[in-house]
Parts: sequence; C-alpha cells; structure tokens
Amino acid sequence: MNTEDYQSLIRRFCEQERLDPDDLLRDGLLTVDGRRVAIHFEPRISAHHILVRVEMGEIPVHIRSGCHRSMLMANHDWGLDATVFSLEPGSEESVLTTRIAASPTTTASELRTAFDMLGVLFRHWTDTMEDLRRNTSIN
Repeated sequence: MNTEDYQSLIRRFCEQERLDPDDLLRDGLLTVDGRRVAIHFEPRISAHHILVRVEMGEIPVHIRSGCHRSMLMANHDWGLDATVFSLEPGSEESVLTTRIAASPTTTASELRTAFDMLGVLFRHWTDTMEDLRRNTSIN
C-alpha cells in the first residue's frame, strides 16, 4: 500500500461513516467508542499497516500496581498481534498502541470492523480498571 492507497481508503471510510476526510487526513484523529484515536500511515516503516494510538486514561494511584500488572499481562497475551499497552512518558496515562493491517484492496467496511475491534479492547481495559477500583481499598 502506498500513500495514495491510504488516502483513498480513508476517503472511502469517511464517506461510509459520514466524516470529513480532509479533517481525518490532516489531523489523523477520530473518535472510536468514545475515545480519541490517532491514526498514522508511514509506508517507509510499514506499507501494510495503519498505526493506531489511543490514550486510555490516567491510572489512579491506588490501583496503579494492579493496572501495570494487567497491562504487562495483556502485552504478553497480545504481543504477537502487535497490540501493546504502555504509559505515556512522564505521566500515568495508559496508552494502547496497535496496528491495523491494510492493503490497496482493504475496504471501508473492513476498516470499520478493525475500529470496532478496538472498541472491544477499550471496553475490556475500562472494565479491568473498574474491577481493580472495586477490589482495591484506598490506604
């Protein structure tokens, strides 16, 4: 896939989703399942993937160790799929980074499905943090 293929895919996706393609192509930001998602395509790094990065929220102090453990476990389980949790440098903001496979034949519907799967991960992380909040007492 090259830059023109990527731009064409984004335009088709935006038409399907009734979004402004110029905004998405310029800013690389959209909302998926209520979260701001940054997308980036760099064919020199990987001509077969769209890089996706999502700020998942600040981890409250009293559940950090449990969240960090959950993030590391998720990285172990999902690492082969190139989906990783991390912390934004200099903060306690959790970040999910993944790649979406893309090619010149990728359809707007397939891209929508990939973003829907991200929504599943977002809800899983939110549920994990809520479970830790409920099960961890504040000292």
